[in-house]
Amino acid sequence: VQNKNAEVGISISNCPIQNTESLQILGMLFTENLKWKTHILSLNSKLSKAIFKIRQLRTFLNPETLMCLYYAEIESRLRYGIIIWGSSGQVQSTLILQKRAIQSIARVSLTTSCRPLFIQMNILTVISLYILEAASYVHKFKFKLIDKYNTVHSHNTRSNHIKIPHHRLNVTANSPLCMP
Repeated sequence: VQNKNAEVGISISNCPIQNTESLQILGMLFTENLKWKTHILSLNSKLSKAIFKIRQLRTFLNPETLMCLYYAEIESRLRYGIIIWGSSGQVQSTLILQKRAIQSIARVSLTTSCRPLFIQMNILTVISLYILEAASYVHKFKFKLIDKYNTVHSHNTRSNHIKIPHHRLNVTANSPLCMP
């Protein structure tokens, strides 16, 4: 019986590569089991700092400038990679922070309902942003506005053949990922 938890030793040029629990690539935190809790905790930390900025500056800035600050500091971070991590169960904590930011901009108490504030300010919740980005991706894919195949490399090859995923069933062959 093989041990499923046994570590595989990988080395490049006789230099061993160590296993890590998480890896940050282009601002996204990937864990070894592809859970998004670590990424969302990191995102929430950044959002909390941005909310602190908004709360400190709201006495000096008008609401329009605070909205610009919201889009720059909060919504830009929410949108980045949301199509990957947006379906995670930990998104609820991010939504709570987003509500706190909206309440700070509107200068209302933390017990005030945010539903009318989101509508009044024309802001989408983090869950709505996820739905919008996912629907946008499906639309682009369906109408061939994005490539459905990833090329293996960037240099020219004979006949410019692209790699089509291997399939063994006709059901898979007729799926959108394998159609030429």
